[in-house]
This record gives sequence, C-alpha cells and structure tokens, in this order.
Amino acid sequence: MHTPQKIAKILGLLLMLAIGSSVGLSAREWDSSSRFALGVYANTGASMGGGLELGFSLYQGQILQLRNTISIESKAAKFLQEESFDTNILGFYEKLSLGIFGGGSISSYIGFPYFRPYLFVGAGFGLVNTRTSSFAKAPYYWEISGGLGHEFISKSGHGVFFELGGGVARLTQALPDQRADAPLGGMFKVLLGYRYFF
Repeated sequence: MHTPQKIAKILGLLLMLAIGSSVGLSAREWDSSSRFALGVYANTGASMGGGLELGFSLYQGQILQLRNTISIESKAAKFLQEESFDTNILGFYEKLSLGIFGGGSISSYIGFPYFRPYLFVGAGFGLVNTRTSSFAKAPYYWEISGGLGHEFISKSGHGVFFELGGGVARLTQALPDQRADAPLGGMFKVLLGYRYFF
C-alpha cells in the first residue's frame, strides 16, 4: 500500500511537471474563448490527497459559462484508526460548473486580471485499498458533492483556484475492522489548485 508521503511526493512531482511544461505554451494574451484547462490540485478535509484534472467548455457565452471537468485523484482517509491515515482511495470524478466570467482592476494588481466565480455539482467513484483489502476487490467508494469555487486567471492563461464543497460519501460495504465513526456520510472538502487554460 502506498503511504500518504509517497502519494504526496508523486503528486508534487506531477504538479512541478504540469507547471513547468505549461509555462511556455502560449505567447498570445489569454481570453475567454479558451476551451480547455489542465489542472492539479490538493484536496483537504477528512480525506487528504491530490489530483489531476482536464476541463472543457460545454457552453461559452460572453459572461455565462458551463464547463465539464473530469479528474483522477488519490487520497488517504482514516477509516480504520483515528490516529493515522490507513486507507487509500483512487477516485475518478466528473464535475459540472456554471460560472460567470469577468475582470477587475483590483485583481489586476496581483497579476490575475480575469476571474470566474462558479457553482458546481459532481460525482465520483473510487477503488479502496487498506491492509485488509486491495484496489482489485470490493468495497468501492462513491460520493456526490456540490459547492462553490473561484478561479483567478492571468493574461497568459495560468490560473489558481479554490473550491469549498460538501456532500455524501459512502462505501459499497463496510471494511473489515472499520471504525464506527469513519469519515463517511456527510463530508466537507476544500480544493486548492492550479489550472492552465488553452
């Protein structure tokens, strides 16, 4: 089983590669017509981890924008013991977000002249690995979530974002030795990340 430290190192390396490879991708000034986004993020809350995402526009108006995002995420949870992260989840997620595109002089001072606040709904399915079970067999993890987010975008298409959300998370069946107050049911999570728009 991969430890949370190994997962964090792998995701950190992927973050550096994504940022490094996207720095020189576009010489033109970015605008709202960009249809795609690649991103990396950290997930904090009852479960800790990070993921990679690909987003694309479903509807791109002058102000209102509908986007779809698919992502793969690795995170650790405390399902067996309260003291340590003992469960790994490899999750696959889809998210729809409805946002308003705008710009402002205040955010321009910090290098992000464009911004997009948005609402989102999403769902995910995950494989679970503990010391008593493997990714290859049940139980499986699923969640449904919603919330709000905000992204700040530079003139070259680099962006930072955060999301606050919550929802319901469950396992398809209880794990052997699962503690009674495992962080399932209602959940709260915060995503912090980077996106490159193109």
